[in-house]
Amino acid sequence: MKGEGFAGLGDLQPVATLTVGDLKRLLAEHLPASQGPDADTLLTTDDVAQLLRCSVRHVRRLRKDGLPVVWLGEVPRFERDAVVAWLRTRAAK
Repeated sequence: MKGEGFAGLGDLQPVATLTVGDLKRLLAEHLPASQGPDADTLLTTDDVAQLLRCSVRHVRRLRKDGLPVVWLGEVPRFERDAVVAWLRTRAAK
């Protein structure tokens, strides 16, 4: 049956077919760029690595050196402000 996957939308036909690359390009052109996580958002290890422009392995080393971490079960998360403050105290030494 024609249009069967579009519950009740009748004879609608696709107007265009987009590849994933096309969709990403269109979204990038028409949506504002993300400014990164908000200050209240908990960051992942990958987020912290991007913030500090270092490797994930280095973030793990910093965590062992005292980088403040919030544990969600067995998953480490980081508060952006706490990470920045911790780095400032280390830089002042």
